[in-house]
Amino acid sequence: EREKMGGFVHMDQAAFIWNLPPEVVRSLQKYFIVKKPPVIHKININTASKQEISKIPYINHELSRNILIYRSKKSTPLTIEDLEKINGFPLDKLKIIALYLDF
Repeated sequence: EREKMGGFVHMDQAAFIWNLPPEVVRSLQKYFIVKKPPVIHKININTASKQEISKIPYINHELSRNILIYRSKKSTPLTIEDLEKINGFPLDKLKIIALYLDF
């Protein structure tokens, strides 16, 4: 999972590792920290293409499409709060996804 994302940026990401029991996640979060997170090349959610948005961890092609549809209907730039209103947006991962975004 770490290699797929290019490295963990926050220990909260351990909670999203497939098939990892909650007690293991809690133990990892208790005893480990991300000392040197990878360099993140942030993507401007207001100008990025569908392909660029799809490269953000936890965002698939369908969600990327929903973001573009929502963005096209707004007369003002998207904010972090707008993401909460997008159909299918993983609210439990918002804090992590926000680390990859510029607004």
